Amino acid sequence: MNPATKLILFSLSFFLFYSCNHKAQKVAALKIPAYVNFSLGKNTLASKKPHTITLFGCNTSVIAKGENWNGPDTFKWEASNQVLSGIPYGDQMDAKTGRPYYVSKYYIASPPVFKLDKTNTVNSNTLYDIGLVTPDEFTYTGKAPVQMVYLDYNILKPMHVDYINIKFDTSFDRLKVGYVPFRVTCDNLPWIDTKHIKNAKGGSGIGSLKKGNPHAEQLFLPYYFLNKSNNDRKYLDTQVTLLNDVLLNYKIKFIVGKDSLESINLKDFYFNPNKTDSLRVIAIKRTDIPSGCVKPISKD
Repeated sequence: MNPATKLILFSLSFFLFYSCNHKAQKVAALKIPAYVNFSLGKNTLASKKPHTITLFGCNTSVIAKGENWNGPDTFKWEASNQVLSGIPYGDQMDAKTGRPYYVSKYYIASPPVFKLDKTNTVNSNTLYDIGLVTPDEFTYTGKAPVQMVYLDYNILKPMHVDYINIKFDTSFDRLKVGYVPFRVTCDNLPWIDTKHIKNAKGGSGIGSLKKGNPHAEQLFLPYYFLNKSNNDRKYLDTQVTLLNDVLLNYKIKFIVGKDSLESINLKDFYFNPNKTDSLRVIAIKRTDIPSGCVKPISKD
């Protein structure tokens, strides 16, 4: 659900290093036959800008231009069969701890498309097309699996958002926490009416937190205007759940008062008169193997 930061190539030598390294990744990827085939539809804001997509598996992130990335750096709207290959799959070993784990379950994070007003700044007029990803989670099985995924950003009504800052506990540095995926669910997110679908509601998506990444240090609460002239807003009932099932070496919790939570209602937090200026999160070292880090049981 958060826009990825684009890398800037500062020198020719760096570009050559990246190019060679990227080619080496593609060769190595042939030894790991797992794929995702993306097809993108339209978006309600008529954006033609390239789109980014991120995958999160057990102890694994597949991010554009990262070490596990083998495919187009960005994706095109209204285009089918845009493929990522060499997705990590199967038995793995954590280089830092020596813990074995299995990668098969993945979550797909696809950020909103947004449209600025004439000021060209993010403000209360900024529109967000949240979109739907189908499926936004999957589990690989078999010897050379391919997962088909479809992005439809032409189905949900565009929203406005209020941001909620995240305060990262010092445990994030101590445990060297990377990306933390989460699921956002809005049961009253309105759909755009069509000939056959009227007054439909509900949507969900995947996002991530990461300390030190400006685009991943906030959560957002969607709303729309009932009457913009008097600033009458309808906030969505928004539930955020941390996806600890694919975090191998630690669990993440929200801290609200004396409560330690893996899931939180952002609307309740935002309108709590006793709330703090930011939402605190902590990392806790874990010794168990989470459910998303073990080999799935065959249905056969």
